[in-house]
Amino acid sequence: MVGKLIWSYFKFWFHINILYNFRRFPFQYSDTVLRQGLASSTQGVISLGRTRISLQAQLASEFKIREKFALCVPSSGHEGNLIIGNVAYNKPIEAISKSLISTPLIRNPVSSYANEVIGNLTLTYFINVKSIRVNNKTLSFNNSLLSIDESTGDGGTSLRTVRSYTSLHRSIYIPLVDEFNVFWRFYGSNSMVRVSKNVMCLAFVEEFIVGPATSITVGGYQMENYLLEFDLTSSMLRYNIRFPFQYSDPILRRGLASSSQGVISLGRIRTSLQAQLASSFKIREKFALCVPSSGHEGNLIIGNVAYNKPIEAISKSLISTPLIRNPVSSYGNDIIGNLTLTYFINVKSIRVNNKSVSFNNSLLSIDESTGDGGTCLRTVRSYTSLHRSIYIALVDEFVNAAASQGIKRVASVAPFGACFDAKTIASEKTVGPRVPIIDLVMNGKNVFWRFYGSNSMVRVSKNVICLAFVEGSPNLTGPTTSIVVGGYQMENYLLEFDLTSSKLRFSPSLLLSGTSCSQFGALL
Repeated sequence: MVGKLIWSYFKFWFHINILYNFRRFPFQYSDTVLRQGLASSTQGVISLGRTRISLQAQLASEFKIREKFALCVPSSGHEGNLIIGNVAYNKPIEAISKSLISTPLIRNPVSSYANEVIGNLTLTYFINVKSIRVNNKTLSFNNSLLSIDESTGDGGTSLRTVRSYTSLHRSIYIPLVDEFNVFWRFYGSNSMVRVSKNVMCLAFVEEFIVGPATSITVGGYQMENYLLEFDLTSSMLRYNIRFPFQYSDPILRRGLASSSQGVISLGRIRTSLQAQLASSFKIREKFALCVPSSGHEGNLIIGNVAYNKPIEAISKSLISTPLIRNPVSSYGNDIIGNLTLTYFINVKSIRVNNKSVSFNNSLLSIDESTGDGGTCLRTVRSYTSLHRSIYIALVDEFVNAAASQGIKRVASVAPFGACFDAKTIASEKTVGPRVPIIDLVMNGKNVFWRFYGSNSMVRVSKNVICLAFVEGSPNLTGPTTSIVVGGYQMENYLLEFDLTSSKLRFSPSLLLSGTSCSQFGALL
C-alpha cells in the first residue's frame, strides 16, 4: 500500500508508485441529484458499479491489477475503508479475511431510465438470497419475489450503500415485522436503530420504487462493520458472518466504568470471541480469564497456552467443576445476555468458616420449566448477588462468626447489608482483612471456591468495611438466578473456561502465592 486518498468518510488504498496521465479516469464534482439523501458534508460520489468508468475498473485497467475491491462501511461518525485490488490486511482483519463466506454476484438484465438516476440495475450488485430467517425460523412469504424476472427485472436482492436502511417488498416486509421479536446475519447493531433516548426501531423499511422493483435492497446501515469483498474477476462476493466487532450501543455499557468503549462477548454463542477464534484457527474453544483488582490490568487468553511463572505452577493444580446450562430465557434477558448462553456452575451449599449456611437449598438448583435458581458467573455485575433468603442467612452466619472474632458491627451502608468497624479487623499480609472465610461448595466437599477478606470485604470509608455481597432483585422480565457471582469476587483468581469439555477450572486466590492478575504472564 503506497497510495492513499481521503474522500468523505472513507479511506482508500491502492497500488501506485508512478505518476500517470489518466485518459479514462474521470473525477468530477457530482451533480446535486446524485447526492440527494446523502450526508450534507458529502462532496461527491465514486462509482463502484459494474461499469468501465468505475474506480476499480479504471485502476485494474491502468495498473493491471485484479478487478476487486473490499468495502468496510463504518458506523456513524467513524471512518470506513475501501481497498482496491489484492492487498494484505492488517491484524485482526487479516485473520477474519481467511474465513470469509462466498456467494455469487449476479446481474439483473433489465433497467429503466428512472433507475439510472441512482444507478443502472444492470450495473448494480445482486446476490441470490433464497430465504430470510428470524432467530433461525424461516420467514413465510412468496419466495418467487427473491428471483429476478428476466422480462421485467422485478425481484431479487441488491446491495446499495446509498440506501440508509434495507428496504423490502411489502409482502416480505410485513411478515418480517410480524416475526421479529427482539444466510447474512444481522445482530442488534445492524438490525435496530435508536430514534430517541428510550425508543429503538427495526432498521428495515418497506420498498417504494419506480421501474423494475428489486424485492430486497440491502442498505448501508446493514453493511456497517462487515468486511465485504467484491471480486469482479470471479463475480463473487465474500463477507464475514462470524466475526462482528463494533462500537457498543450505550445500553450494553450501562453500569460499566465510564471509560468503557465496548464489550466482548465471551458467552456460549457462535459469535463470541473464543468461538470465532477457535473456528478460524482450529484451536480449542477455551479461554482463561484473570480479573484484576481496581486500577490494574487483567488478562484474557484464548486457546491452550503455556503460562509464565509463577502462573504455570498454579495452573497445574486447578480445581475443576462442570459448566452447566440454564435451558430457559426470555427477551428481557437478551439485553444483557441470554441465560442459555451464560455460564452456570452447580453450587450445592455455602459455608462460613467451614459451617454450612442454612437456607432452602432447592434455590441452588435450576427449575427446568421457569429457569429460576442456580448459580451463574457475570463479570458485568460488580458484587455477588444472592436470592433474598440466601442473602439473609449468609449475613446472619457471617455476622455471628465475625463477632466471635471480636469484629464490631456498625450501621449498614447501601447496598451492603453488613458493615463493620475497620479498627476491629486485623489484616492478613496476603489476602486482606482477617474475617470469616466464605466457601461456595460444588460437586463434593473438597470442590469449593474460597473467598478471603480481599474478595469478601470492601472498604466504603476510612473506618468502615462491608461484606461485599448484595441482595439480588427479582427479575421482572425473566428467570431469576439465585446466585450471580460478580467481578469483585473473581478478582485475582485464574479462571479457565473450557467449552470443549464444558468445564470451569479455577485456582485458589493468587494472592496466597504472592502474585496477582496484574502480575500475570503467558506465552501465546
